[in-house]
Amino acid sequence: MGLLVRKIRTAVHLSSFDRNLALLTLVLMTAVRVALWTLPFRWMRTALERSARVRFPEGRVNEKQVGWAVRLASRYVPRATCLTQAVTAQALLKRARIGGRLVIGVSKTQRLEGHTWVEVNGYTVVGGTEDVSRFPPCLHWIGISSEKDESIDLCGNYL
Repeated sequence: MGLLVRKIRTAVHLSSFDRNLALLTLVLMTAVRVALWTLPFRWMRTALERSARVRFPEGRVNEKQVGWAVRLASRYVPRATCLTQAVTAQALLKRARIGGRLVIGVSKTQRLEGHTWVEVNGYTVVGGTEDVSRFPPCLHWIGISSEKDESIDLCGNYL
């Protein structure tokens, strides 16, 4: 019971905008997690692009707030992997008209490992807890703030 009371107290002290951002992020991350389990990536990406047509007020959300909201929501969404968090952050950044770059890196040592993170102008929004230098980038999903903004760059000669 003490943990629930502490969580409620924390939520009460947030501004209404931060509470709404946290709730939106929680719902969006849950949808992304389910979509990653059940849908082809192309379909999920199309759905996220459509949902991003609803924008945040200009200048109201920055990349640090997006990182905070994604890290907060990831505590409550089961199996919110780095990919789930990165796709959620990318969708929120697009709503905020902030150009972000989702990067998927792959490392092949004794086994194949991967990690996903999102960058904005050199700042790692989410996914910076790993040593990303271990994971040479093999895919970039770039979202820039214009309407013709999405591009995927596959780095073809990795393995």
